Amino acid sequence: MNMRFGVVGNTSKPVVREVACSLIDLFRKNKLEFVVHDELGRWLNGSADRSIVEATAFCKASEIGRHADMLIALGGDGTMLAAAHMIGGQGTPILGINLGKLGFLAEVSVNE
Repeated sequence: MNMRFGVVGNTSKPVVREVACSLIDLFRKNKLEFVVHDELGRWLNGSADRSIVEATAFCKASEIGRHADMLIALGGDGTMLAAAHMIGGQGTPILGINLGKLGFLAEVSVNE
C-alpha cells in the first residue's frame, strides 16, 4: 500500500502557490499519491492557464484526514492549527512547512 499525502495551505500567502506547485510536481515525478484541500486546489487552478490539480484530487476539509496518511500544511502556525482542526482526532500526522518569519508549530522551512 502506498502512502497518500494531503496538502493544505494558507491561500493568503502568495508563496504558497510556488511551494504547492513544486510539491505537487515532486509527488507526480515520484508517482506518489496525494489529495489537496479543495479550497487550495481551486485557488491554484483559478490563477493558472491550465489545471494544476485535477478535480479528482480535491478533498473537503472534513474528509482529508480519512484520505491522507500524512498532511502537509503550507503556511505557519495558523495553518497548522487549521490542519489539526480538519483532521480532528483521526491521528493523521501533520508536517508544517513554515512560510512566514517565525513558527512555533510549523518548524520546517521550505529549504528543509
